[in-house]
Amino acid sequence: EKACLVLPAEAKEWAEKQDIEQPPTQISNRPAPATVPVIVDPPPGGLVRALVSIRGNAAGADFESYVIEAGRGTAPASWASIVSPRTTPISNGILGAFDTTGLSGPYVLRLTVKRKGGNIEQSTAAITIDNTLPAVNLVTPTRDARFLLTPAQDAVTLQAEASDGNGVEKVEFYVDGNPVATAVKAPYTAQWKMTPGPHVVFATAVDRAGNAARTASVTIQVDGTAIPTPAAPNRAP
Repeated sequence: EKACLVLPAEAKEWAEKQDIEQPPTQISNRPAPATVPVIVDPPPGGLVRALVSIRGNAAGADFESYVIEAGRGTAPASWASIVSPRTTPISNGILGAFDTTGLSGPYVLRLTVKRKGGNIEQSTAAITIDNTLPAVNLVTPTRDARFLLTPAQDAVTLQAEASDGNGVEKVEFYVDGNPVATAVKAPYTAQWKMTPGPHVVFATAVDRAGNAARTASVTIQVDGTAIPTPAAPNRAP
């Protein structure tokens, strides 16, 4: 490990002239040494939901056992055991699981490794639990809307509104149960190439934690005849 003096961005040029080493701008993706107790996944600051698999290291010389606890808030006043004492060392593997059903907000995971002789080592990871579904509403098309398919107008706009306290990852549009388009930023809109007949349309929103919600379905009618696909031009042999 190396200690670096952290300076504001406006002082970067001055620091370079003074040969003052600054912290790296990139973080290594190399796994931590297997002898160092650490929670690798979920990562610090990660969003989690439902049943969370906890991966990391709990091994090394004189290993005796490990436990994992969870505390509510960013600086927990109390801890609850979520993985009871285990005596099998784990190196870059699954340490246990945390059922977050019914929980929400900031929590801290704490891994405690006990070594022979009574030595204790700990590692923590702050996470945010999000089990709340995003809000999503299909704006267009509306229920029982009718469209006329013509060579000049062969597509209809699909639009949805979506929101979530921790951010929306994507909105997907479905026609007759099949995904037809995905929008990843507001306004969540897409174009669907119409085909004649009745159709059922709905949308789903997925938040950054992986929670998904679906809108009510609406039935629409597309009148007109199918527009033939232009034939490919013949190529001379």
